[in-house]
Amino acid sequence: MNETREVPGNGEDEARAGAASDKATGRLMKDLLARWYWIGFGIILGVSAGAYYLSKARPEYSANATLLVKQATTSVLTKDQNDEIDMRSVEAMNTVAERLKRQSLLERVAARTDVTGLEGLNPKPVRWLPGWMSGAPEDELAVGGVLPPTPVLAAKIASWMSVSVRRGTRLVDVSITHSSPEAAAVLADAVAMEYIAEMGEQKSSGRTNSIEVLTNESEKARFSLQGSQNAFTSYIRAMESHSQLEVKEKELADLARRYLPKHPKMVTCNGQIATLKARFLADFDAAVKSGADQAYWKQSGIELSVDSQTLDERLDIARRVLLARTAVLKSEIESQELVFNAILTKMRETDVNQASSDSEIEVSSRALLPGAPVSPVRVKVMAAGLVGGAAFGILIAYLSVRAENKFHTVMELEERSGLPVIGAVSQVPFGDLADLVEAGREEAPEHERNWAENVLFRKALYMTTYAEMIRVLRASVTLLGPEGGRKVTMFSSSISGEGKSFMAVNFALAAAAQGKRVLLMDFDLRKPSVHKYFGIQLDSESIGTSGCLAGLCSLQEAIVPGGVAPNLDVLVGGLRLPHPGELLNEERLVAMLDEARAAYDVIVMDTSPLLAVPDARIIARFADNVCLVVRAAYVPKDAADRSISILGGGRGRISGLILNGYRESRSLIAANHAYGYYQYGSRRPGGRSGYGSYGSYGS
Repeated sequence: MNETREVPGNGEDEARAGAASDKATGRLMKDLLARWYWIGFGIILGVSAGAYYLSKARPEYSANATLLVKQATTSVLTKDQNDEIDMRSVEAMNTVAERLKRQSLLERVAARTDVTGLEGLNPKPVRWLPGWMSGAPEDELAVGGVLPPTPVLAAKIASWMSVSVRRGTRLVDVSITHSSPEAAAVLADAVAMEYIAEMGEQKSSGRTNSIEVLTNESEKARFSLQGSQNAFTSYIRAMESHSQLEVKEKELADLARRYLPKHPKMVTCNGQIATLKARFLADFDAAVKSGADQAYWKQSGIELSVDSQTLDERLDIARRVLLARTAVLKSEIESQELVFNAILTKMRETDVNQASSDSEIEVSSRALLPGAPVSPVRVKVMAAGLVGGAAFGILIAYLSVRAENKFHTVMELEERSGLPVIGAVSQVPFGDLADLVEAGREEAPEHERNWAENVLFRKALYMTTYAEMIRVLRASVTLLGPEGGRKVTMFSSSISGEGKSFMAVNFALAAAAQGKRVLLMDFDLRKPSVHKYFGIQLDSESIGTSGCLAGLCSLQEAIVPGGVAPNLDVLVGGLRLPHPGELLNEERLVAMLDEARAAYDVIVMDTSPLLAVPDARIIARFADNVCLVVRAAYVPKDAADRSISILGGGRGRISGLILNGYRESRSLIAANHAYGYYQYGSRRPGGRSGYGSYGSYGS
């Protein structure tokens, strides 16, 4: 019987996607709130900018003059006759508004004596820099500048002016916004009065004499029509000869169907055709030379009397040109007759139609002296500064969140991953610690003298707070479960350089310091590094982990003889093989770990990075404790997310995360679960270090 598997529907997928989106949004909001200082800085900056703008901006006043457009229309020809421009339409009112903005009109306004005599008409530009930076007293800002030439002043008036038509009325508002209230009122009235004066001048001078215009146009049309008719008349004889020639050619075609070429009728007809051809060419040449259409022949460039042309060639050209030219002349004559007749009709209508359409424009209301400025509005400026500053701060905070794709605190790591952080090790100043190591090298045990400087569990550094951080990690791993069932602890990371080998080595030494038998196994088969921490030189006899997996020796035979520290044995990476990933056979791995479990209390495995090669993913299934090292301000968050996802299920579930290399700061104590702010002062007399002043652990 086949089992059917239920596939989650689209609803569940959408619910999961929605939950993930809500989680991402919530995380982003938390990140933004964590950077509240940027938002506060933006608000302060925006409010300060608004206040500074108000202190520098010059008040602007607005004055308004209103024009009333009136019109009366009569007609004696037809009741439904329309004016060329109907002043009752919206388009006509908009036309009036646009005509008020003409440069010629504004130049007349700029030339008026009442305008040029205004004080402060051309204000100097605002100096936005403070007086101590611009080098000019603030009092100079209120002083008007020298008047520019009339066209330039007219352009400035255009920038100060706005014209609008009141909806549903025949009122046109002319508004002037200026820093001087007197100038605003005078300019608004001046524009209105100049436009009215312009309309009065047009009425006094009268409209353009339409009869005179039509008469001139009719004379032009008459002259053009006569020229075309004369040219056509010159081709009449040639056209008649051509018609006779076509008739005779048709007759010859009919005879050719009945008689042979030498038949008397055929010979007679051919003779007549030859005579007609000669006559046609003679008539055509006479028409060309007559001069009635001389302008056309000068421009056409057609050659009809070339010596190289035969009679038939000249005949074909003449016939083709004649037909084309006469067709064009006929069309021109018809068109010109229509134009001429239309002009005559218009002249008769103008004589009869005495309808007039007079538009009158008058001032509906003059501009009043404005009392209060229209800009800047203090409330709006401060509100814009507040909102703009907050938006700027949020933008900076958002950009910093997007740009900062690294972990910095335990709290940040736990919130994003949803996993516990079982250990945190701050940045270790190995350069400062090297002096302590060097000073205590003579007193150090023999096996420590070749150790690397980043091994913390040595006599010179045993009491430092950095070693204490490893002890906290050791305690956290111990509390994961019964010791007998959690012997194997694996250390890995997302990418190289996060400190997984550093953690594995120091964790193994910390476990060995408790008197437990510890085995440190280097399972980074591609780039082994555990041997470097203990100063072990690899050679061809260093079989190590790779040799043991390849079946070249047993586990005990591969371990470094003599141990590297009390209670600590090391299994180095061993030989470099071409395909190390193929050595990770499940059966062999289980056998190795079973043998190690029987002989040791704690087994520590240093593995390769998860995202670089698949080795650690295979080994994780056989480890009791899987610890993922995350280096602060180093590994991208997406890389850590991917590693957690890879190790997220089955027996290889992550036991906890380790934050390595976080920055010690009082402002981050809470974010790092109060592991303490560690004072690492100068070295004290007697070889004792000043490290160790730390606060309480945990939250």
